[in-house]
Amino acid sequence: MENNLLIDLTALLVGLRADIRAANGAAMVQTALTALESNQTSAAFANALLINAGVAMSSNRRGKPLPVKDIDHPPLRQLLLRSFRQLSQLLTSRQYEQAYDLTDTIHFLPELFGREQLLHRNDYTTCFVKPYTAKWHDDLFDKMVAAL
Repeated sequence: MENNLLIDLTALLVGLRADIRAANGAAMVQTALTALESNQTSAAFANALLINAGVAMSSNRRGKPLPVKDIDHPPLRQLLLRSFRQLSQLLTSRQYEQAYDLTDTIHFLPELFGREQLLHRNDYTTCFVKPYTAKWHDDLFDKMVAAL
């Protein structure tokens, strides 16, 4: 069976980035975190998102479905878990500027990795990780991006 959870996470992050102060933002992120922690399927995640945050995921997903195993890559899973945990804390504490920057840093990572496209670590690090790390003095990405 195929799973679009990585595509769903990308869509959620893109939507959140567009409105980082959304009233249901923290609930969306917590629902995504629960989905990652419990290995939910895309359908279960979409249902939980509707119940917990009042957000309906579009059934018109972009691109091909992704195999379930794609989200089981340990470095990617660990990076997503840590990122969503921190994002949840930032939104709960209304630190919107840093939450936006973190969302911007990770928003395309799930889909990019799931599509098995080449992840150019140096380009990703230069364009996204270094600016975030320098601005926020945050070690969230230390050693994790290199493992991807």
